[in-house]
Amino acid sequence: MVFSMSLVTGLVVGAVVFFVLGRGMAAMTAPPAKPTTLGWAAYVTGVLAFASGLLIMFGSRVFSSAPVSIALAAAAMVLGIGAFAKRDRHWPTWVALGAGLVPALFWIWFVAGEFVSPH
Repeated sequence: MVFSMSLVTGLVVGAVVFFVLGRGMAAMTAPPAKPTTLGWAAYVTGVLAFASGLLIMFGSRVFSSAPVSIALAAAAMVLGIGAFAKRDRHWPTWVALGAGLVPALFWIWFVAGEFVSPH
């Protein structure tokens, strides 16, 4: 229950940040010349999701809660895909998608393993 709530929280936070930061980008016909605020927000959440996943793997107790990692990974995916859809193809957006995808795939694999072989 906690893990599904953290997933929903991450998706909602990502969607809210996307709609707040992506409002003025709808009228653009050409790609932006430099990274947008939405791309940087995706970058920050993606790097935090990746760092949180690494801290969990190495057993650290600081900022390494599984629900936090799930929420950050979900928010990073929403923001990264949203920035990409708004034509922001700069390096912060690509790093955000890559860094957020690693913990997201880990948690998807983890859940699939629980369904295949429950404890």
